Amino acid sequence: MLYKFNDNIFKLEVPFAGIYTSVFFIKVEGGYVIVDTGTTASDVNNYIVSALGELGISTDGILGILLTHSHGDHAGGLSALASLCPNATVYGMRDSNASAGSNVYVGVSDCDIIAKYIRVVAIKGHDTDTCGYFDTRSKTLISGDSIQIHGIALWGCQVRHIDDYLASMKKLRGLDIENILVSHEYCPSGAYALGFDASQKYIEDSIAALETLVSFTQRLYNQGVTDVNEIQTQYVQLMKATYPEFPTKGFDTAIKAVILQKLN
Repeated sequence: MLYKFNDNIFKLEVPFAGIYTSVFFIKVEGGYVIVDTGTTASDVNNYIVSALGELGISTDGILGILLTHSHGDHAGGLSALASLCPNATVYGMRDSNASAGSNVYVGVSDCDIIAKYIRVVAIKGHDTDTCGYFDTRSKTLISGDSIQIHGIALWGCQVRHIDDYLASMKKLRGLDIENILVSHEYCPSGAYALGFDASQKYIEDSIAALETLVSFTQRLYNQGVTDVNEIQTQYVQLMKATYPEFPTKGFDTAIKAVILQKLN
């Protein structure tokens, strides 16, 4: 399904493993850029190409393909999409392992500007190559998977680098963000925050959510509970009392990171 957020930004929901992953279309001078690519070539052909038609955009009018990170549900369709968009430069963080095929690939860093209006925002923590793209006209941050709150159904909270994530969230506090558009439905706040106050709350909720998981893990570990699955089970049981829709798994990555941090 295709959604219009403003005159320049559109969101496409592409089905993925019982949930959806998002592709964004941003209007810039002379054409459009696309943020993320879906998971497969079929996603490109069945969803993205259709959305381009709905928007009245030709593939020749795609000037850039911007990757929030290189995970398969965001970059898996890159080769297929790039091959259809010969004028598109592919952008991703400098330490990304994405392949652009025959298209030009440009490694970007924090604060780089793309297509005049789009500023790169490095947001590490979910992984090392994660970033967002900030539309300076509407002050809208497209953050991919970089802001997790309590995670998503089936997948939980996928934070691999605890300190990096918390530092990234605290950096976002200082940015003049009016809107946040994320790639999945994160518990409990959903897939977007509209307005400055709502955006700040989304960021603060993400900090609080991870700090809760970290402190819970540390407390159980100090009590002698060292099995990751047991810590996860107890954490899910605790959180479901507040959030019935809370994910039932997927916290093991962050729990392992907390334990590893303590051991070091």
